[in-house]
Amino acid sequence: MQLGSNFRLAIGSAAIILLVGCNSLAVNTPQRSSELSEQPAPVEATALDQFLNNSAPQSSAIVADTPWGKQLEISADSPYFAASGLTCRQLSIGEQQQKALVCQQPNGRWIPSRLFN
Repeated sequence: MQLGSNFRLAIGSAAIILLVGCNSLAVNTPQRSSELSEQPAPVEATALDQFLNNSAPQSSAIVADTPWGKQLEISADSPYFAASGLTCRQLSIGEQQQKALVCQQPNGRWIPSRLFN
């Protein structure tokens, strides 16, 4: 009987130590109110971003640096709102007219997305 109560006491003590330890981790993580209100630094637009932000539907341009290579001709279809809530555009890239999809992120950058056939 004595062994059982010692075991319960040890388990209870371990549980209390564990809970106190977890609580102290949360308390020791400082979070200033200024950190919560800070806006992310603006992201510099790439040549591809500038083209996609300013081009009319069905327009094309030679873009110096793209995720698919350098000095490629990019043709952009009309922008549309995807189910993700992002604005997306289908592209034709290079002489082979490779298809790609890009979507505009909340920070303004256009990034490649998975193209569904």
